[in-house]
Amino acid sequence: ESPMSKLANEILSRADDGDEDAQCDLGIWYYLGEHGLPQDYREAARWFRRAADQGYEEAQNNLAIMYDNGLGVTKDLGEAVRWYRHAAEQGNVDATIALARLLCRGKDPEDVVEAARWLRSGAEHGSEFAMYNLALMLRGGIGVPQDHTEAARWISIAADQGFSEAAYALAKALQDGKDVPKNDGEAALWFRRAAEHGSDDAEIMANAQYALAQMHHLGQGLPRDQSEALRLAGLAADQGHEDARRFVERWASEFRSGSNPEHAPRRLIEAERAFWQAVK
Repeated sequence: ESPMSKLANEILSRADDGDEDAQCDLGIWYYLGEHGLPQDYREAARWFRRAADQGYEEAQNNLAIMYDNGLGVTKDLGEAVRWYRHAAEQGNVDATIALARLLCRGKDPEDVVEAARWLRSGAEHGSEFAMYNLALMLRGGIGVPQDHTEAARWISIAADQGFSEAAYALAKALQDGKDVPKNDGEAALWFRRAAEHGSDDAEIMANAQYALAQMHHLGQGLPRDQSEALRLAGLAADQGHEDARRFVERWASEFRSGSNPEHAPRRLIEAERAFWQAVK
């Protein structure tokens, strides 16, 4: 008998005796198919339920996930909401965010009010995702009184913590003078942060890269630099950004025809180098 199966047997014995930690661990192992146990969502849900019934918040959140996705149980969003709420009430931040997500789908306005309340709880516990989404609700007056100042505050905090969507939103707000004083230089800094930290979100990264390209192209908030504009637009185009692709193609057409004074001899070498780097 392998050491791993011995561990599984020990955990199983403890779980059978009512140990909620062991019950939750066993549920996770069945969910993942680890420690010599087969992957079995039905068994995972059964053990999560035993721990959840004892008030174990991690198991309550896990059981909610099972109901949310129909894994090992019949999909039931009502049950998912019930178990997410139990876990959220004990401070589980993942549960607060998931609960808010499901409540926002409801047709009852009171559900949206409750969703905003849970997002605020998640934000106050340090979740950048909750901060950003609470800011969107505050900006739109969805489930809460409209408050642009408070929205800007939460977006700034989330951006400071490296949340790329918030960094991009803050940059746009600074560029447009929406909710905050217009400041193109600060906008450029936050677009750059969004581009650097957006590796998990290709759309945000591409949008930020193209915004920076336009700022270099127009000389707004950044030095006018067509080579850098083309390089950044090329990076965005590589990720499927259509406006960036058209920008690169337009530059290529003007470069070949010599119709744009920006392609004068003094800039020809660097522009050509940047062009070929962008279209590789």
